Amino acid sequence: MLEELLPKLIPPEISYIYIGHQGKQDLAKSIPIKLKAFNKSSPNTKFIIVHDQDSHDCQKLKKELGEICQNASDAQVLIRIICHEL
Repeated sequence: MLEELLPKLIPPEISYIYIGHQGKQDLAKSIPIKLKAFNKSSPNTKFIIVHDQDSHDCQKLKKELGEICQNASDAQVLIRIICHEL
C-alpha cells in the first residue's frame, strides 16, 4: 500500500526509499541497524516508521518503537501507528 501512496504524498524533488520487513520482530531488530547505518552515511536522513496496530495498545507500541530509536541513534524519526487498514 505504501508503494502506491508515497509517490502521491512526497514531492518528486525529495528522494526516499521504502523498506518492507518480515513482521514486527524483524522491524524491531532492524531499526537500530538501519538508523545507525543511514545516520553515519547520510546524517541529514529523516525516517518514518509505519507500524500496524493489530491488537496492540497504540500509545504503548509507539513508545516502545520510540525507545528503540532513541537507544540506537539521534536520527530524526517520525513514528505512525496504523489503526485501521484502508
